[in-house]
Amino acid sequence: MKINELAHPADDYVQANQEQWLLQGKYVADMDQYKIRQFQNVYSIWANKNEVIACATIKTSDIIPVIDDIWVKKSFRQQKLFSKLLWFFITKLNYSELMLGPSHSIAMQ
Repeated sequence: MKINELAHPADDYVQANQEQWLLQGKYVADMDQYKIRQFQNVYSIWANKNEVIACATIKTSDIIPVIDDIWVKKSFRQQKLFSKLLWFFITKLNYSELMLGPSHSIAMQ
């Protein structure tokens, strides 16, 4: 399913959840100058102690893990954060195969 504009709902989702991700999530890795935190099945990338710049959900109940709910802050979209997050899933979490979830905004196509 392709959805035209998910920027506002995605921004709202991140704003509503980032405090919980920070307080209840755990630090899992460094990625360049950023930190990756995990809360349940959400992996978030932090530019500093209180700024989420990207996140994605990984669902591992299927045979092949599915990455969905991908969000990258607009001012960071040219920094290849999604590619780096995929590399993290492959190298650090040892996922040899990944699938992209069913919903994609125009910005993520």
